[in-house]
Amino acid sequence: MDSGKHVLAAVAVLACVFCACSSDLSVPGAAQLACKSEADCPSGWACNANIGKCVKTENIDSVAPTLVGEAAVEPPAIKKGATATVSFEASEELAKPPEVSVKVAAEPRLLTKDDERSSGEKYVFKYKAAGSEPEVSSPVTITLTDKAGNRSGDLSGKAILFDFTPPTMISAGVSGPTAADPDSDQVFVKEKDKVTVRFTVSEKLGPDPAVSLEIDSQLSAFVKDPSSGGLDYVYTYTVGTRDVEKEGLKTVTVLLTDAAGNAPPEPESLRTRVVFDFTPPGLAGAPTLTPPVVKKGDFVTLSFDADEPLGSDPVVSIGGGSMKKAEGTGTSFKYTYAVNGGETEDEKAVSVTLTDKAGNESDTFTLSGKVKFDFTGPKILTPTVTPTGKKDTVIRVTFSTDEKLGADNPARGCGEPAVREEGRRGHGDVRCERGAPVGSRRVRGAVAVCKEIAEREPLCVCEDAGPDRARRAARDHGRSCRSHGEHNYRERGGELHRGFQAAGGEGNADRAAPCRGADDAGDGDV
Repeated sequence: MDSGKHVLAAVAVLACVFCACSSDLSVPGAAQLACKSEADCPSGWACNANIGKCVKTENIDSVAPTLVGEAAVEPPAIKKGATATVSFEASEELAKPPEVSVKVAAEPRLLTKDDERSSGEKYVFKYKAAGSEPEVSSPVTITLTDKAGNRSGDLSGKAILFDFTPPTMISAGVSGPTAADPDSDQVFVKEKDKVTVRFTVSEKLGPDPAVSLEIDSQLSAFVKDPSSGGLDYVYTYTVGTRDVEKEGLKTVTVLLTDAAGNAPPEPESLRTRVVFDFTPPGLAGAPTLTPPVVKKGDFVTLSFDADEPLGSDPVVSIGGGSMKKAEGTGTSFKYTYAVNGGETEDEKAVSVTLTDKAGNESDTFTLSGKVKFDFTGPKILTPTVTPTGKKDTVIRVTFSTDEKLGADNPARGCGEPAVREEGRRGHGDVRCERGAPVGSRRVRGAVAVCKEIAEREPLCVCEDAGPDRARRAARDHGRSCRSHGEHNYRERGGELHRGFQAAGGEGNADRAAPCRGADDAGDGDV
């Protein structure tokens, strides 16, 4: 003590002596004595270095403070410029404010106490991300010191995740009732179909993704499916009716926001787009159906174009029998039917049903053209031969048929009846007059020459073309056909009649052979 204190002490002692009183040198219980070591404290007191004060030995508290419940970090992840808060409650009154820090790159960084939100034993600390921190989960440390000087260890067990990178989609797919068209990356849907979007994200998200369908610059939201879980998401959209929706190409957009709040500047547009299609497909142009008449063993061929790409092969039938696809994808197709001879002999219609990529099915188109199934050869009716004369007279053979004959007979190249004098051995020419020559074929030793007379049925003339008369027969043939053509073509009672001339030859009418002809289907008869 300094000299002043000694003087005061002496005066006090003397006063007590004269007044018959005794001295009390004890330290009051409420006193707080600063100390650096035990030497700075009176007897019965101990120096607590944690608080730098003397504490009565009999009142020493050896239990360190703790937290009431758990500390909370909000949000658990923060982006650049965002602030995380750490809130907690101490189990007792503290001697000084808690020490709260976050370890960044192995270096503790102290959090700042939020005085406005802290009161009593409840505390709130905050930390603002600079954006330079490693993008990892960084542990938070909380240390408490009570009035007895007891100091806790780390009480947090919490961490702050620094995240400055927006989330991304690892994979994504869009489908309707069927998968996307691989050639166009498009999904085709019709009224009331469901569009499904499946995708996987790169990290845990904060809010649910925003999945939308852009329709005429307006966004229609998809609905999250309950099957979503973890990093995998499933969203669906139900197409409305045509009075609500509009046909056309739509874009699917997805906006992801992670737990730190990072999001790309714009929603991501998926590569696969959706086509709303409410209109059934139709035929483009006039189909080609050939031939018009068929016999057993022939093939019926239909070629046609659709007015839009189809999702499945057309269904084509003829007279109720299925036609088979010979070739075609997309919009152009060719179908065939093999005539087996078991069909009924009549004209058969061809029908076509189309389905587009959205699943819209057309009405059944019945083509205007028909195919005649004909398995019976033509018959020759009422043949006559006039006159029955001598050598070098013209013999005319006249007859009718029970049906129209074909215009193209592959067996002779003409489609006309083959008429020859019985017993001749192939050195007569069978000539078919129809005008200018269009082709010829040697048939059984004779030469068949086809010509055209406008809109008239064929006129066949038989002439001897032996070696001694070949030159004159060729010359007279043209003149004979031209002079007798009008007379030799007749239509009587709706039946077709052909006149045949036999010029020269040694036979007579009695030896004239029956005539052979081919009908529209190519069937022959004798």
